[in-house]
Amino acid sequence: MFDSQKLSFEKFILGYKHGIYVFTEDTCHICQEYKDSIAYINNANLYFVEVSLESEKKIVEELLGRSVFPLTACFKDNKLSYVKAGQLFETQLEGIFADLKKFGDNPLSPEEIQKRLKKEETKCRLAYYVFSNSVTADERKQIIEKSIKYNELPIDVDSVPENLSLEEKFHLLEYTLSLVKLVIFKSNKSQLFSPIGQRIVIEYNNAHGSETKFEIRNVSDILGQSDDRDNSN
Repeated sequence: MFDSQKLSFEKFILGYKHGIYVFTEDTCHICQEYKDSIAYINNANLYFVEVSLESEKKIVEELLGRSVFPLTACFKDNKLSYVKAGQLFETQLEGIFADLKKFGDNPLSPEEIQKRLKKEETKCRLAYYVFSNSVTADERKQIIEKSIKYNELPIDVDSVPENLSLEEKFHLLEYTLSLVKLVIFKSNKSQLFSPIGQRIVIEYNNAHGSETKFEIRNVSDILGQSDDRDNSN
């Protein structure tokens, strides 16, 4: 076992999780047996994390969904792939060895971690776009075409079929309301929104409570031109 394979609980929580992690409890006899049985594995992507405090045990339970030790968990790019409870033996360890081989012999460099974090940050997220009534169809089209710059996959809430009732329109959109990003586009010409736009904003606030976070963007800023250009005569 390399010294680098011994990971404090704090470093585990704060670090970029990518590899196989073995969680042991300091008062657990089976944990020590398990740890000793695989301590010969010199792989920089296999980590041993000792859990001592009750607060740490609670975090592990919330993170891994298990409250017994030892625990063996596989993380790939900060995401939990699987977790196995109890001491693992030869047949059960075959899958662990196979994954360690995929991870390679060396841990990710700080540069590679930053590169992967950057890639994660730029993944597109589903977004509901709510436009004020004065925004034209052509302006909406231009704004939607610029959505890639904001890493968003947009849905104009006014694009739902017009022949549906307000309740039917909301029914089409409400399922992912607590998960999507909400972006409101205001125009200097009008601050009014369609009934479905108003409903989405209200229900979004209700779904997120005090954690409500939506973006407000000005149409003229996005398009790079004045909203009042038609009134310049």
